[in-house]
Amino acid sequence: HSTLFTEFDTKVDPQQLQQLTTYWEGTRALYNPFEGFLRSAGADVYQHKMPGAQYTNIQFQSMINGDPTQWNITKQAYIDATAILGDIISAPPTSKAIGDLAQFMVSNKLSRKDVEDKAGELSLPTSVVDYLQGKIGRPHGGFPEPFTSRVLKGRRPFGASTLPDLDFTALKSKLDAIYTTYLPAEGLHQGDLLSYALYPQLFDEYMRKTLKYGHVSDLPTRQFFVPLQPGEEFIYYEKNNNNKKVNVKLTNVG
Repeated sequence: HSTLFTEFDTKVDPQQLQQLTTYWEGTRALYNPFEGFLRSAGADVYQHKMPGAQYTNIQFQSMINGDPTQWNITKQAYIDATAILGDIISAPPTSKAIGDLAQFMVSNKLSRKDVEDKAGELSLPTSVVDYLQGKIGRPHGGFPEPFTSRVLKGRRPFGASTLPDLDFTALKSKLDAIYTTYLPAEGLHQGDLLSYALYPQLFDEYMRKTLKYGHVSDLPTRQFFVPLQPGEEFIYYEKNNNNKKVNVKLTNVG
């Protein structure tokens, strides 16, 4: 309202904004369990630079044993892992390599110096090796040395001249054939192909769980996250089955 009756008036209707506010208040309540323990801004974000989703995932995994000090150790490991990999920007997909390396360091009680000195001997996470091979691109300034050479042991990182172009048409045909039993009529879409290209193992796990449990993305958010109570009923629509209406009711647990 501060711009009302001035030349800077936005002409935005506050009532329409309130509808958005109400929607997001309800949405945030549903996703509250995934916010971790962060209820306010944290100054240390300028040190570890974790993306939001990465922050809550790693925080949960580091504190699952009930030791609150583990989280501070993990944050420091994330800072060290970022430096080891060349002080790269921590955003997907590179943040996965950073996070995997940080957790690897914590699990094995390794310091930054340990990892850099023993890089050729350690069985580093696949995402780290893939990153150093250039499978998700080449960072500004190149890969960190001598760390990269020690990890790759003579293998050269992929470059623009050595990494072949991805044939999305051929990839779609290949994946449609593999996952044909649980795909919609149109097959995989572009987002699926990009997911497979970046994370083939994770995508395969996702598709196999889809085969086992069905397309859980059709379920309402609350019913997906929170178990039903006896007598509770809800309705959802199967997008891959002509929006067929499905009624679900939990009658008993036994």
